[in-house]
Amino acid sequence: MAAGLALPLFLFLGCEIHSPGVKEARFVSKEPFQDFQDYWYAGEAELNSYELHQSRYGEERVGDAVLVFVTEDFSKSKQVKLDRPEHAGADRVSVLKMNALRKFTTGVYDYSMMLSVFTPVSLENRPASLKAVASSQEWCGQTFTQFNRREKKMRVRQFSYFEQEGDREFVMGSALWEDELFNYLRMNPA
Repeated sequence: MAAGLALPLFLFLGCEIHSPGVKEARFVSKEPFQDFQDYWYAGEAELNSYELHQSRYGEERVGDAVLVFVTEDFSKSKQVKLDRPEHAGADRVSVLKMNALRKFTTGVYDYSMMLSVFTPVSLENRPASLKAVASSQEWCGQTFTQFNRREKKMRVRQFSYFEQEGDREFVMGSALWEDELFNYLRMNPA
């Protein structure tokens, strides 16, 4: 067994973790580049449809997944879509919104799940998504969870028909969300 560990350990120890010639990554521009603006501010949305393979109750379920991406004017303070963006002033921020919809059947009843993530387009000034909302509906009931990023903390509100999840509100540390990566890839695919 020791011989089996020797090669991977040697390879790991032989790797240089920090290369002196590599510079730290940084954003080139505070605002989106022209190609981005031409694509995302044309008044249209990007739609993607997939065959879904979702694990639920210990089994893989097959269903449909749809991802919808669109830019919107958003309120930094209220963290909602602005009805009148022209009157919002400095509170207005342009976000790339992703709506991810998943539908699948578990035996007798259907599941419908939706997730929305709101990521500022100007990443240098606001380097993290502001809000994420997730809901799940099925024949037994529904759940709803909302995450609002406030400075370096996350305000979480959760509502559920399950007793152990119940209705609760709490604050937790801020982190990168797996689901916001879909937005980052569209903002800077390089």
